[in-house]
Amino acid sequence: MHKFLAPSSHPVHLAGRGAGGAIALTFARRYPQKVRSLVLLAVAAQPANTWHIHYYLQRKLFTMSREQVLASYVRHLFGEQPHNK
Repeated sequence: MHKFLAPSSHPVHLAGRGAGGAIALTFARRYPQKVRSLVLLAVAAQPANTWHIHYYLQRKLFTMSREQVLASYVRHLFGEQPHNK
């Protein structure tokens, strides 16, 4: 990214999602003079902590089925949902 942006004489606006956001954040920290603004979407505070790492950790630590873990995510994100019978 640094080589690509080297010819630019003006700071750029960066946007990134997920792993791309982690790369953009790393670039902005390393070359703050090259970045005018930074937009991050779905980037964890620690980029290695993604939702699927959390999912597998829950499956490993607790005796929960796949359905139970995903239902727990739904409750945490959206509140209690009506049950379909």
